[in-house]
Amino acid sequence: MSGNAANGTPQSSRGRSRRQTVAETFLAQMLERERRQEAEVHTEIERAGEGPSSMASASPCNSPHTEQTPSDRVKVEEARALNLSTHRVDTVFGKVSKFRNFKASPLHQSFHIENLRNISSTCPSESVLIQANSERAAVPLDGNGGRVAVFELSKPGKLPDGVVPCLIHSNNVLDFAWDPFDNYRLVVACDDGWLHVWKIPPGGLTESTSEPAHSFVAHMDRISFINFHPLAQGVLATGSADMCMRIWDLSNRVTKIFIPIEEEQIQLFGFAWSPCGTKFATVSKDGILRVYRPRVEPILIAEALGPNGFRGGRVIWVLNGRYIIAVGFNRTCERQIHMYNASNYEKVSTIGMDVSPSVLIPYYDEDSSVLFLTGRGDTTIFSYDVIDDTPYLRQLPSHRCSGVHRGFAFLMKNACDVRKVEFARALRLTETSIEPWAFTVPRVKDEYFQDDLFPQTKKLWCHTVIAVEWFLGTNRKPKRVCLQPPDMISLAALSHANSHAERQAGQSGASTAAENLVDNGVRVTGGLGIAGESNPNTNTVIGTKIH
Repeated sequence: MSGNAANGTPQSSRGRSRRQTVAETFLAQMLERERRQEAEVHTEIERAGEGPSSMASASPCNSPHTEQTPSDRVKVEEARALNLSTHRVDTVFGKVSKFRNFKASPLHQSFHIENLRNISSTCPSESVLIQANSERAAVPLDGNGGRVAVFELSKPGKLPDGVVPCLIHSNNVLDFAWDPFDNYRLVVACDDGWLHVWKIPPGGLTESTSEPAHSFVAHMDRISFINFHPLAQGVLATGSADMCMRIWDLSNRVTKIFIPIEEEQIQLFGFAWSPCGTKFATVSKDGILRVYRPRVEPILIAEALGPNGFRGGRVIWVLNGRYIIAVGFNRTCERQIHMYNASNYEKVSTIGMDVSPSVLIPYYDEDSSVLFLTGRGDTTIFSYDVIDDTPYLRQLPSHRCSGVHRGFAFLMKNACDVRKVEFARALRLTETSIEPWAFTVPRVKDEYFQDDLFPQTKKLWCHTVIAVEWFLGTNRKPKRVCLQPPDMISLAALSHANSHAERQAGQSGASTAAENLVDNGVRVTGGLGIAGESNPNTNTVIGTKIH
């Protein structure tokens, strides 16, 4: 018996697989070339309103204007025999996530903050034990009253054995949040209903202090959550056990919108603003997902059956606000993910995960459409690819950490190192350290800017309106910015150079055209692709600048 047969892989199957790969590659290349040459054919098809099946029959490969060699016709016939089509090739490649092979790993130990001690044991499960921005991180500590330590990320290393400088409060800290538009402003909520607004001095804390910039009574009972508006400067939402939510103008510390909570909600677990900032969603102990529009009557606009609320829950908006994801538990304590269509608030997907007492904390990266989930006391980071069609949530690789963590804080996109194809950055809080983690996509030629992974991103670290404008009904979309460093060449330049070479010399003379481009300051390199995958383009042209 041959080795192939013993392994259960007949040579005929391998040969068929190779022929199929060659046929798919040939069709993809030929269709791209002929699509440019026969643009008028596609224009006529679009005007006629024909679907994908009729487009396949009118493909430029079948056009009488296309000149095919006998070898080309043999390859086309072989592709047809293998039941291939342009629609199927596009579907296959379109459904595969570019982030399916992403890696998650901590940065070198020299970037860690170590010897951290006495992390708070009184913060409820509704709060996250670490909040961070691109410059500093805040962590609550045990001690008299409520203490919050602030660490400068630019000063990693081992903390001294003595007392760490802290922000000191008179009561236990329940929640805290950084201002997304001011890396020096931290707001802390305590169980006596007070809010404390702190301004961290440049360079960080050098000694403990109990004198915030502002302090005021926000609620008559303990505060469940605080959440900054994603686009409006100085707009803060709070919820409390006194059965109400308030939206504040922090510039004058005045409640602008008061929203009573029905008694059947019992307790609020999760709150999330929509990406546009005009609505927000909540999950509560009664197991109901609610959506509010705070500036327009009626404020409560939708209710839907959410996860069982007795053990906690979270909510987040995805796909630019078109869908909502709520995470929680069922009656057997299995952690679950529920996804809803935000246009009619119908549930489109439910995924059961594992049995664990900790609440999953979700984070959604809009540019990659990757959903990350992990909980306090977990050792695993779960991830899903979020799409707007069945099955809506496709599982991506999970990553196991060494030891349990107390929390994760994901940073904004401007903290990512795109030179290393890093599409997300987070800080992991353990019992004794703060570890920066990088989420990267392996690429063969990572010296080029991967613009297929990094579209223009929302500039969420800059506000679009101020508080007065927002409360008057003004809405503005965030600006977008390209993350490409000025000294990096993008993959778009590669594609443009290839097209330029083909137009000059045609497919048969591409190498000659590439040599001509070298004289104009353009260099030739190998094909780009994901690590471990083949790339049929062996002659590619990279241009520093294409005129």
